[in-house]
Amino acid sequence: MKALNASAGTNETIHVKALIYGKPGTGKTTLGVTAPAPLILLSERQALTHVRHAVARSGQAGAQVIYMETLEDYRNVLRTLMMGTHNPALRSGPFVVRDAHGVVLYEHPTWPQSIVLDSLTDACRLVDDEIQLQAPPKKGKDGLDVQAERYWQALGDRCERLIRAFRDVDFHVLYLCLEDDKMIGEGDQAERQVGPSLPMRKLASTVAAAVNVVGIMARSIVHGQGVEADVRFGVRTVGPQHCLLKPYRPLADLEIPDFTSWVTRINAAITEGDHAPAAQPKPRRKPGATETPSQKTAKQETPKP
Repeated sequence: MKALNASAGTNETIHVKALIYGKPGTGKTTLGVTAPAPLILLSERQALTHVRHAVARSGQAGAQVIYMETLEDYRNVLRTLMMGTHNPALRSGPFVVRDAHGVVLYEHPTWPQSIVLDSLTDACRLVDDEIQLQAPPKKGKDGLDVQAERYWQALGDRCERLIRAFRDVDFHVLYLCLEDDKMIGEGDQAERQVGPSLPMRKLASTVAAAVNVVGIMARSIVHGQGVEADVRFGVRTVGPQHCLLKPYRPLADLEIPDFTSWVTRINAAITEGDHAPAAQPKPRRKPGATETPSQKTAKQETPKP
């Protein structure tokens, strides 16, 4: 049991939890690198190149990266994070991840402040892989796999436990997901739904309930006369009804992709007891780009998820 201070004006750090989803190449990994002292749980080894480029662009030094091959890897990391949550004094020493038998798997001189799941989409796929290994599906008459009702129940329960386990650690947590854009229903009743790509529809609601803010990576293009178009990236937390979004003040409707900035402003607002909407920040321009006079007066297209 741990006592919490619910009063405004407290100096206790608020650990921000966020779900951000988007299409490939929209800057999700770069956003993760901007988190305060991040530990990036990477599910694709080839994505390490993108992390290195993102670190170089952002100037964020000290990002830790662990390649997650199985669901047991997530359990091992969670075990260490829960120890640091229940006994904060451990964070004065090195960050050490051990397996269930005490064998050291990873060690770093300092503890992270933020945990970045890159991506939750792949983490849930590992849950599916584990279930399939434990109980292979039966084959139907057409030769295709037939999933039992218990499979879907187990998949949903284990994914929810994983999501809530990271929610409950005393660290900033950033869940990154691929975007799922699809039509639900048929004919005139069909509706568009845009949200995180997860194996079950109910999991989107589960993770949205577990976080402070849900956003979608947005891209805007500024056209200047006689110059190359300028691509800017941001995170939209307010938008069309068909998009799963969850605003959180003092963050703006369209935010800069800088998670450390979010954490700083949220904690400052809570300390001051101020939850008024923030001023609209400008989306971040592509690194290295400069704004010309023609771009300043150019028309900006509205980001379309």
